[in-house]
Amino acid sequence: MAIPKVEDLSIEILNNMRNNIEYSRQSMINEQRRILLLTKEEESKFQFTIGFAITRLCNLGMIKKIDRGRYIITDLGREQLRLDREELKKRLAEYNTNVKKNRTIAYKIFKNANRKFLKEEKENINRNISERNLCQNLANYLRDTMKEMRGKWILGRYRL
Repeated sequence: MAIPKVEDLSIEILNNMRNNIEYSRQSMINEQRRILLLTKEEESKFQFTIGFAITRLCNLGMIKKIDRGRYIITDLGREQLRLDREELKKRLAEYNTNVKKNRTIAYKIFKNANRKFLKEEKENINRNISERNLCQNLANYLRDTMKEMRGKWILGRYRL
């Protein structure tokens, strides 16, 4: 059987946690594994997908980590379960879109700062200036690049 999308798996995890029982990551995995009847080839992708689903639910505040590998549903998670399944899938998918946008912005910031750093600090790098000084200089370039980019349009429509 095919591995479900992260949004579908997230909803299944929330549904299983609905009754306020503390769940371990391993119990979530075992429960879904039993339902899906996975082959050995699908196992690693499944592990990644369920880990991503758990992380997404935590970041959205729908479940809360109470100990290493142990989670419980939050009031927000229970509230979200009252929504139409398609509406909840849409909200979960929006989170993924926002993460991708933020990664793109972070990449642009780092790329610009690193380009300036390598160009302007080439002599210091070649002279074997201490790593601590070089790291601080790179941090300064990152800070300055973020200041320069703040308020500018990035990707045509997003602001820092």
